Amino acid sequence: MKKLELSQMMCVLGGYRASECKAVQALAAELSEKMATDEEWDEWCELYDKYC
Repeated sequence: MKKLELSQMMCVLGGYRASECKAVQALAAELSEKMATDEEWDEWCELYDKYC
């Protein structure tokens, strides 16, 4: 199997964006602290899939 470079993975994965992904991960920490609802976690999952 060929090893992909980051620019190639962005196309395959739908667009990894480092700064946005970092913000999504920070949001996860906030949601954990405040005992987020399932709906909030579902929205977070959509953001994670989009940016990470």
